[in-house]
Amino acid sequence: MSRCLLRGAAPWLAAGVLAAPGLSGMALAAGADSEPSAKPRPREQAAESPATGAPPGERRSREVPEGQETRTRREEPGPASPRGTAEQDEEASFDDVEEDTRATSSREPRAAKRCVPDARFAGLWPRVDDVKFHPTTLEERTAFSKLLPAMLRAAPVRRTPPATLEKVAASVGFRLEVWEGRQDTFWVLREKPGKLRGAGAYVVRTGPATEDIVQVPHPWFDQGTEDIGVGLFACAPEGRRPRLFMTATAHRYHGNPGETPEDPEHPADVAHNPDHLFQEVTNQVARTLAAPRVVQLHGFGTTKAAAGQRDTSLVAVVSSGTRQPMPWARQVSRRLVKVLGEGVRLFPEGVQVLGGTRNAQGRLLQSYECAHFLHLELSAQARKSLSSGERQARMGRVLFAPLED
Repeated sequence: MSRCLLRGAAPWLAAGVLAAPGLSGMALAAGADSEPSAKPRPREQAAESPATGAPPGERRSREVPEGQETRTRREEPGPASPRGTAEQDEEASFDDVEEDTRATSSREPRAAKRCVPDARFAGLWPRVDDVKFHPTTLEERTAFSKLLPAMLRAAPVRRTPPATLEKVAASVGFRLEVWEGRQDTFWVLREKPGKLRGAGAYVVRTGPATEDIVQVPHPWFDQGTEDIGVGLFACAPEGRRPRLFMTATAHRYHGNPGETPEDPEHPADVAHNPDHLFQEVTNQVARTLAAPRVVQLHGFGTTKAAAGQRDTSLVAVVSSGTRQPMPWARQVSRRLVKVLGEGVRLFPEGVQVLGGTRNAQGRLLQSYECAHFLHLELSAQARKSLSSGERQARMGRVLFAPLED
């Protein structure tokens, strides 16, 4: 695989001389140690793998009262949990939302039945109050500038990670775990118990995979995006299985004591903090893979629609993170209508809000000539409908389909 280089900066980036917009000088120093790969590869690895990929068959579809958790083994903040303001996402509970029960088109290919994500995914999110947020350190950046490229290069061809990487991960308070399942083997970077500081969790699929990445930046706050993200990643249709899953591990508004949404800075909000380790991992992905595509999941609620400030028919907003939609966003918005209904809008042509134009990962990836970014906002109704495994499979076929010529 070859690097996806910064626009107009190929020889300098390879030497670690230029930093991408949104990266601090420390991130540059750490990234300079990464080695380029020898040869490019296509977006999707050719593979012969048992056709056992499938949508989760019996996921929860019950209504979840506002303020309660949407996953097992994970707790929501209490009643005083903050809510978003301005263009930030509203916390989206599933109150008073009816399940969309439209049948799946028989013309679409089906994955094998009853794919249930590994139960260990639920453990990626600790109890909210167990996390004591700490800013990313130079040592963490340096370690991950070695870990991510090495893991991404090795994952297509081996089931066990290189022996030296476990020690590198441990040096900055992370564990490198190997999860073996019936369908896939995953390599998981997660914080050690007792050192939970909101540095994120990162899951690499071994074997055949596309160069797609699924990101969940606002667990707890954008309710249901955790389950949807795991389902899209773990149970994607065969031939369209993403290489990497990334999630924040701290509540977006728990970065400082007594923090509120109105505060000027939110250090634990990975989607708006370019100095977070989440950003460094995104950067290493862009530097290592040939043509990465990042899908970032968000949620919005019903408060503004109920107040007459937003179109009540809006169910999803698809954006490239810019005011100029890219081909991938156009393709997804067009096809997603068949999954979620006519309320799907393309930003900014169909709607002027929730476009993610200030998103840190989006701004970073815009600077790479072969990287793609998709900011996907989902209403409470859409997220509840995606508790269906078959609906998640249909959505995965839309998100991870090859780009049209």
